[in-house]
Amino acid sequence: MHARNFLEAALLGDSPFFMMIAPYAAHASIESTESPRQPIPATRHKNLFNGMNAPRFASFNQEDVSKKNFNVRNNSLLLPEDVEWIDNNFRARIRSLQSVDEMVGKLIDQLQNSSKERETYLIFTSDNGYWFGEHRFKVGKADLYDQSHHVPFAMAGPNVQRGLVRNDLVVNTDFFPTILELASVSLSGSSYDGRSFRTLIETSTRETTFSRNSFLIETGVDQKAGIRFKSYAYFESAFQGVPLKELYDTQLDPDLVYNIAEKLTGESSASLQSALAELLTCKGDTCRALENKFSDLLVKLTD
Repeated sequence: MHARNFLEAALLGDSPFFMMIAPYAAHASIESTESPRQPIPATRHKNLFNGMNAPRFASFNQEDVSKKNFNVRNNSLLLPEDVEWIDNNFRARIRSLQSVDEMVGKLIDQLQNSSKERETYLIFTSDNGYWFGEHRFKVGKADLYDQSHHVPFAMAGPNVQRGLVRNDLVVNTDFFPTILELASVSLSGSSYDGRSFRTLIETSTRETTFSRNSFLIETGVDQKAGIRFKSYAYFESAFQGVPLKELYDTQLDPDLVYNIAEKLTGESSASLQSALAELLTCKGDTCRALENKFSDLLVKLTD
């Protein structure tokens, strides 16, 4: 209701406005009696999606985790009761999001009934991914694998190409410069990470000036970090002083199951380690330059 009231006032005014909504769904409810806790959907949605299960990617309940980081190796194989809980949790999350869908629909109706629709941008995204049994994770989000940080992104607004789908490497730090550029706010003299992806959403061809080849992945909770390239994912971790490297071909192995780091040439392994160290300490323009510099070409495998 607060969002609808804010939007109503903003649409009646003459000033530009920015509204960000972060609904609690699909987080687990403190009133849940499940262990771990699950979301509690609205009563009108509690019987929806019966029979729908969590997706079964190749990494689901992965059998061989001997070449994974210590968090994954510490996970036991999921038991039938674990899988049942995961499916129940998946349904609970989908059900809880129906209220969010209804809220978004009402806000869009408000916007469409105003004179501001053609000059307003809509962005839908999330701040993190979530586990549904991938790599034996029953619950959670804090790791380097794609399911932790790969989030949805959809956008509509002036000059945004309808139905356009892109596979470029965009990260959450890109929202700040993009939104400011769309609002015609100068970034001159500002210090910031990320880069504007305006050309990606307004250009219908592949000829754009957006040129990121890699980005840094951090968990912020342990000794793990990595680089996501367009065709590879490279991770480093350590446990009790023992280092581990992981490399995945994301074209052949999109679910990051098969660690092929042992196939790296010595020179390539050293180059990747050095690149990660640089990305971990860079800021602003330096980061943007390194993200362009470090590409799939760093990965060289033995025959």
